Amino acid sequence: MDRSGPIRSLIVCSLVGSALLAVAAGCNAVATAWWVIKDGKTYPAEYKGLNGKTIAVVVRAPRTGMFRQAQNMPYQLTRNINRLLRENLSKKTQIVSAERLDKLTDNQEWDDFVEVGRQVNADRVVAIEFEDFRQNLLSTTYSGFASLSISVFDVEGDGEEVYGPKSMRDIRYPPTMESLPVGNMSGAQFTEMFVRYLADHIARNFYDHDPRADFAGFGVYQ
Repeated sequence: MDRSGPIRSLIVCSLVGSALLAVAAGCNAVATAWWVIKDGKTYPAEYKGLNGKTIAVVVRAPRTGMFRQAQNMPYQLTRNINRLLRENLSKKTQIVSAERLDKLTDNQEWDDFVEVGRQVNADRVVAIEFEDFRQNLLSTTYSGFASLSISVFDVEGDGEEVYGPKSMRDIRYPPTMESLPVGNMSGAQFTEMFVRYLADHIARNFYDHDPRADFAGFGVYQ
């Protein structure tokens, strides 16, 4: 019986398998190199129309009368989003300060994001409206929960909604566990971390970013 046929087939299969592994390894190396070259920012912005514009980030807290926690949360969130946009958008982009917006919205009743944008001469308004914002600040653990929506309005045009509304529901902090041990952390410090986490997840919709941050970024906020 001629056994050379099966042997030749086995050799060919082994060579093909080795070649495929080499190609796969090469692809992984190329992918890794590309990741490094792009600084990991492989996930594109969902909306790129903020670059080079004057931007007002306007946050509306939950409308419910039960909202008592972190009354300055909208101001803190605006400041953190402003910082991230300033760091990641072009230098031609102008951002209305959180202080100016906080003073404006505190001094008058308002219900129109576009009108607020017009009063501060913004080209675009990033409107963030909370459906829910809660914190459980217990004696041994802390946790946070939020649901919100994001929209962008073209103020320099006719006030058209050019992005969104994008719903972001059931955001939980910390993301990797049910709650965070208190340790030496105060409730105010936890609120600051929670707000920074929310700011990152909101702002990244407007610039290229690293999707791995969802898994690796938790430590940044500690």
